[in-house]
Amino acid sequence: MTDNTQQSNEQDFVVSTVNDFRQQIIDNDKIIKQYDAKYLKLASPDVMWQSAQAVERIEQIDTTLNLYLAEKVARLRWINPQTLHVRFMNTDDESYFSYFVRNDIDYANYQPYVTEDDNSVRVLVGDYHYVIDKSTLAIHCLRDDVVQWETMLFSWAEDDSQTRLSMRMQADEACFGTGERAFGLNLRGRTLPIWNTDPGGYARGDDPINSCVPFYLGVHDKASYGVLWDDSSRAMFDLGASDSNQLTITGETKTLSVYFFVGDTVQDVMTHYVNVTGSMQMPPLWALGYHQSRYSYMSNEDVIDIAVELRSRNIPCDVIYLDIHYMDGYRVFKWDAENYGDMASMVKQLHAMNMRVVPILDPGVKVDEGYIGYDSGIENDVFIKYPDGESVAGVVWPGLCYFPDFSSQKTRDWWAENLSTLVETGIDGIWNDMNEPLIFGDDTPPQDLPDYAVHDKEGFGGTHQEVHNVYGTLMAQASLQALENHRPDKRQFTFTRACTAGTQRVASSWTGDNHSTWDDLHIAITTTLQMGLSGIAFTGSDIGGFMHDTTPELLTRWTQAGAFMPFFRNHSAVDVIYQEPWRFGQPYEDIMREAIQLRYRLMPMMYTAFAQHATFGTPIVRPLFMAEPNNASIRDIDDTFMLGDTLLVAPILKPSEIRRTVYLPEGDWYDFHTNERYHGGQMVRVDAPLDYIPLFVKSGTVLPLWDDLQHLSNPQIDTLKLRIYTDSGETVIYEDAGEGLAYREGDYRWVTYRAEEQTDSLTLTRTAEGDYIPTYKHIELQLIGSRSEIARIDVDGITHFDFGTDNDIYTITVDADFEEVLFKA
Repeated sequence: MTDNTQQSNEQDFVVSTVNDFRQQIIDNDKIIKQYDAKYLKLASPDVMWQSAQAVERIEQIDTTLNLYLAEKVARLRWINPQTLHVRFMNTDDESYFSYFVRNDIDYANYQPYVTEDDNSVRVLVGDYHYVIDKSTLAIHCLRDDVVQWETMLFSWAEDDSQTRLSMRMQADEACFGTGERAFGLNLRGRTLPIWNTDPGGYARGDDPINSCVPFYLGVHDKASYGVLWDDSSRAMFDLGASDSNQLTITGETKTLSVYFFVGDTVQDVMTHYVNVTGSMQMPPLWALGYHQSRYSYMSNEDVIDIAVELRSRNIPCDVIYLDIHYMDGYRVFKWDAENYGDMASMVKQLHAMNMRVVPILDPGVKVDEGYIGYDSGIENDVFIKYPDGESVAGVVWPGLCYFPDFSSQKTRDWWAENLSTLVETGIDGIWNDMNEPLIFGDDTPPQDLPDYAVHDKEGFGGTHQEVHNVYGTLMAQASLQALENHRPDKRQFTFTRACTAGTQRVASSWTGDNHSTWDDLHIAITTTLQMGLSGIAFTGSDIGGFMHDTTPELLTRWTQAGAFMPFFRNHSAVDVIYQEPWRFGQPYEDIMREAIQLRYRLMPMMYTAFAQHATFGTPIVRPLFMAEPNNASIRDIDDTFMLGDTLLVAPILKPSEIRRTVYLPEGDWYDFHTNERYHGGQMVRVDAPLDYIPLFVKSGTVLPLWDDLQHLSNPQIDTLKLRIYTDSGETVIYEDAGEGLAYREGDYRWVTYRAEEQTDSLTLTRTAEGDYIPTYKHIELQLIGSRSEIARIDVDGITHFDFGTDNDIYTITVDADFEEVLFKA
């Protein structure tokens, strides 16, 4: 099939699908409206708020402090000196359930020291003082008498329909987090709904979109702090919009549970945050490679052709995706017998080329007797219900559908069992889509399921209003379970469009349906950074844009930027031009190949950034201000970012731009391409022709590099290259097998390289902690930027004069287990 024929078929699909669905949508909308009239309760616009009452007595039990009010109990519990959980309960209510928080938190090690007087309760935990006003329950967190964060008011609606928290913001406070936001990086002055929404494609200013996380990150000169609103219901974060000096969080819930985190830096806060919400597991190494996708490749043959084309053109790639056309009439669990009949054979052919296969799943199950998804779903009673017991229906791609209640373990087991046939074909991961969840409306953007729909909610019972924001995460959890059931010894790869706090425990993500515009390229950076500051760091955008036709220049620049993002997938819509890297000819193909190849060369550093996130919660890509945390003037910069600790990436975000201005944080920086050295703490102007992305390396870095690879399936590296950028500094590199679960049992290692520059020498020392033994036996050292001519190189005390010199780069190959190398003038 030619590209033109396939694209015409795809466009016919869009038109016919809309026409086929229209009457079903109209009919189902009538049913929903009838249920709305019976069950929908609109919130009163005139809410009467009740503030927390005065403290009548206090009680300390181990790490818990109970403050007894007239009608409620405020329970304060410290996980560590920098993490406080505050929960308000009725005096007879001991139950607590959270979808966001892991269930094995250790509270045992931090005993608070409590004192009180007539006006306040004072709690000393480590270096932090918590001062609680007895009359208002306002809480101040101080360190060395300096305010770190301060609550002003806890309150709740008299009808128990809402709760609220107000906090004082510092004058210089910058605001981050809350998930995926199509705005600039600093969110101060905005009102942000917490309600996962598919807008049917988004642009700058559209809000909310697919992934809303009820976590706020505040950064000011005295500290960084975080606030996790511990409830999955609809909420609103007012970041100084109504009152420029006040953070206000309002939730549609009768419970009030909040976690507060504090630290000297953003990294401190993120470490404490993921300690509560859970860590990402290390993904398989291949998931960090380049991914190729389209909505859709229409047959087995088309998929194989794309894989062959990538390999024949030497464009590195690890994953190819199957969008909804692989399904049988868009029915989940089944695939098209004509075009994708022998799925296992196709997967086997792709595996022979070291290509992985990841198919899409949507939650909607077509109402269709005789179809296994529908029949078994009815038999096992797994679908979301109306209060009268009827299943909630909505129209999505298969037509009229029911929706699994993923808030029940029974449903997740059913989902995993029904996926067994697909998993057994050998697929390598699962792509969870349409899981905000949404349904199609008549001449409107996608709609939500009714708030009053009934969910199991892990046996507690609840409504869709309570489960909606975690629905996508729970679907991803069920898909992960399917993979783990069939291959428990492997690392799993699942990703999801709708996310919230804690999603990182079960899935990675992408930033949804963007457009092929230059501003969307800029937004792609901001949304990825913001998701990292919300704890969901393994994410990225559709490279080239999903909707509308891309251009060769835009695709090239987007590929260059995307090569440094955690999730790196080229994906385009059903009715737009093809945008695989070779589609626009030269010079674009060669430039994109080089950008993709550069990512593979830099994989040791990227993999280390992933390990830092999995271990410490540190974002994989980081806003520039994290490299210079005390500089308030750079907290808004969102056109430049850091990859890990040491690489600064400055993408080109405007058409025809061949030069740009870059702020370099304090310290010295090297141009990765030219090795030119720059002094930081200032703006610099750099050239950026089409084949060049500005990339800088922090001085003192020991940058690991691999040789060119076409894929990341079991790479056999003979020689590791280390570029030593002259200065004093320390670099840490993480290593493991890249596959399997042995790393959980200690089969990994952290290698620390310390460079120490003296007047006429540079000494490099190496230490390793951990049991993993890499494949490489040799290391090629490249000293860059030496201020003196090197006369000799001593390797573990043995002097060498036979080293290489080229353009003032000094090169020597040493054994991989060296301990010290001296470069001596």
